[in-house]
Amino acid sequence: MVLYSPARLAHISNILLYYALWVLKFLAFSMYPARFMMETDSFVLFRSYASVLFLSQRVNAFNAFLAWFKIISYLSLAPEFALVTNTLYKSAAGVSNFFLIFMICMLAFSFAFNIAFGTELEAYATHFSSMSSLMKALLGDFDWDALVDTHHILGPFLFVLFECVSVFVILNLLIAIISEAYEDAKAGLKESADVEMGREIVEYMREGLDYVAEKHTKLYRCVTRVVPCLKKLEKVQDMLEDMIAEKIDDAKEMLGLDDSTDDDDDDDDDEAR
Repeated sequence: MVLYSPARLAHISNILLYYALWVLKFLAFSMYPARFMMETDSFVLFRSYASVLFLSQRVNAFNAFLAWFKIISYLSLAPEFALVTNTLYKSAAGVSNFFLIFMICMLAFSFAFNIAFGTELEAYATHFSSMSSLMKALLGDFDWDALVDTHHILGPFLFVLFECVSVFVILNLLIAIISEAYEDAKAGLKESADVEMGREIVEYMREGLDYVAEKHTKLYRCVTRVVPCLKKLEKVQDMLEDMIAEKIDDAKEMLGLDDSTDDDDDDDDDEAR
């Protein structure tokens, strides 16, 4: 079902944790001491407030991971990213079985190293520290000389056996599982509903952009045609204004009206006043 897809579960968990975060923040605020003096020797209990506030921060940290993890589901709409996401989905079952076998091997070697070297090497003193040291050894962080000094035969033998089983066998099995899932995802990429929907979205956006570009081109053509017309209208307006001014001047000359006559009429009006 779609409800149980990893993307949908991540989305629902993200929303639920967001509300849980605000519930924890309001709960922490309600536990904050109401009244206390800064300069006092009396004990003020902040433990409940601090514990709930730290819990809300941890919830927020995991929620931030989910918020970014959801981007993977959105990227699966593109064929290039869908190949990667489908590979992860198809390899989930095989990888889970791999991790079960890997953890059994890690527990077996952690107990063996703890029993063999726990009394002499601090790195293998407890089961947890022994497993942590073996995990570091997978990343290349190990102390070969300490194992040889502890026991020149058992130390190198256990370590070489651990590296051969973990790196050359189990990790290569992981690569094989992911490679097989990659081939299956590549074969089923053309029939993926998400990829088809992504292509439809891209095609719809391309058509929209083409439509806008076409309208913009038509508008540009209209503007390029209108601007010369407006310039011609401006010239015609100037010509009409000149013609009207000339006609007015001709009419004044015919009627004997000029600027001096107008000035004399204005002086007579002033004297009459």
